Amino acid sequence: MGYYFCTDCHHSDIRVIPARVVQRWDFEPKKVCRAAAKYLDLQVNQPLVPITSIRQTKVSSQKILTEIHKCRQQLTRIKDIVAEQGCEFGVQMQSLLAQLDAHVARGHEHYAMQDLIRIHLEGWSCPLYSKVSRGEPGSRDSSHDHC
Repeated sequence: MGYYFCTDCHHSDIRVIPARVVQRWDFEPKKVCRAAAKYLDLQVNQPLVPITSIRQTKVSSQKILTEIHKCRQQLTRIKDIVAEQGCEFGVQMQSLLAQLDAHVARGHEHYAMQDLIRIHLEGWSCPLYSKVSRGEPGSRDSSHDHC
């Protein structure tokens, strides 16, 4: 007796809790049981967090998320326009999209917890930011103004 938690289930595992990130932009790792730790480890790279569920705060790392999201929205629009027009820029676009994680290349709605953690920890040097910001409309060839 005297324990609040089962010693078979709890071994000082700590993880970032997705709900705390979404609700409070809180990345402080918390104690979790082994089963929860294993589950969170399996899900960390899955694009399960809809951008619309993240509550806005005034934390500076959310400014980076906002900028990344704008870039991702632009990439989605460009990808759709290029697909509709059949433009030669499509080859370059596919090359750019191939460098991105699959969920980023597919669209702009969902983020993986790992994306959010890296944005929070690495700020403007986050690889996701550098990858998606390279695909902004201003960086494309002006000979494709029609598409």
